[in-house]
Amino acid sequence: MPAVKSSDTLPVRSEQDIVAVRQMVRKLAQDLKFSLVDQTKMVTAASELARNTLVYGGGGDMRWEILTDGLRSGLRLPFEDNGPGI
Repeated sequence: MPAVKSSDTLPVRSEQDIVAVRQMVRKLAQDLKFSLVDQTKMVTAASELARNTLVYGGGGDMRWEILTDGLRSGLRLPFEDNGPGI
């Protein structure tokens, strides 16, 4: 099972927070040496999830977690809101 190396939380309560989420995810993906394609995929997914958190969930938080498993590193991005759910 991968170990969490480091983590933190960003608020998602405004359009500016969505921009901050995109910037943070891009920086983390670059720091982890993800390929440009994988960086783009991560930023796009995080942007869509952040927008859904804001628009449909009324705001919430994104937690980022850098995972390690031997020589491999990964990035987990759980989003949480207090919306009505599906």
